[in-house]
Amino acid sequence: MSGVSPVTSSEARSASPPSPAAPEVVAPLKRRRRTAAYKLRIIAEADACDQRGELGALLRREGVYHSDLANWRKQKVLGQLGGPKVSRSRRSDPEFQEALRQQAEMAREVRDLRRQLGRAKKIIEIQKKAALLLGETLQEISLDEPMEDEIDS
Repeated sequence: MSGVSPVTSSEARSASPPSPAAPEVVAPLKRRRRTAAYKLRIIAEADACDQRGELGALLRREGVYHSDLANWRKQKVLGQLGGPKVSRSRRSDPEFQEALRQQAEMAREVRDLRRQLGRAKKIIEIQKKAALLLGETLQEISLDEPMEDEIDS
């Protein structure tokens, strides 16, 4: 033999340097927070992209995902990017809370009324079809005069 002793696996493990960062030592990544002005600027730049590949280059350069851009566009449409942030003290203000409650109640009412309107439109369409099947035209039906079944009752 050449004078070099064979290395056992336990010796090799002890001779290797320790790993540079153990998993428990690595600090968690902080979530990025982007300002409304930044989001609006990126949306404007994205809207200005008209050449093939420009949008992808912009997103790579800024480190932004396409889904982020889509979410920011939705926020812009909803008006969530234009207004000032609500402070914690304002959130605890009883008048502000009451206004938020009223706003949510009105939104529910609008949603319910839209649902009712949709149903009413469907009913009207069915009534029009029924009138056509019975041979009556809408010009023949007067809204001011009571119908025959209303007179009998």
